[in-house]
Amino acid sequence: MNRLRILALLSLVSASALVGCGGGESDEEEIASAIETALVKTDPQSCTELMTEAYLEESFGTGGGEALESCEQNADAEESDNAPVEVRAIKVNGAKGTAEVGLNGGEVAGQTALIALVDEDGWKLDEFVRFTEFDREEMIPQMVEGFEGGETATEPQVVDCISKALHRMSRAELENMFLDGYQATIELYEACE
Repeated sequence: MNRLRILALLSLVSASALVGCGGGESDEEEIASAIETALVKTDPQSCTELMTEAYLEESFGTGGGEALESCEQNADAEESDNAPVEVRAIKVNGAKGTAEVGLNGGEVAGQTALIALVDEDGWKLDEFVRFTEFDREEMIPQMVEGFEGGETATEPQVVDCISKALHRMSRAELENMFLDGYQATIELYEACE
């Protein structure tokens, strides 16, 4: 082999080795980026690119196409990005992963959630697993505020009934209410009307 061919071959081997070693983002960096983009940015494309159908159904309390449509409408309705989140304790096991996410906005401000993800040609949020840090004294007032300042004015006696019901709930009941999404909130509202 002549010297030029050997150098060319070594260059190809070196380039292949570099590509094989990465050079792109690690799984942990991709997971953090997926979570931050999905939960903070208000881009309707996140609904399909960064969230599984199962996550959408869990989040919006409806099935398939309705969940996707709700997600896209919700993203379109937002005037600005949501509060930033803090992603930590990322664990990867093949095509599955989890991360703890410190939430800083809305009804769940001050809480930390465990989120499961799957790698489907890129990391996607797949399931809200549970709260890993839960502060009911911060969550309940935020939930009550949501009823007071929503799109339609809620009568003060209904807000008071909801507040009392929330304070009587155990941690597990509050978590389940959050996990059950809109349906549990509607049921609580209707019980207090």
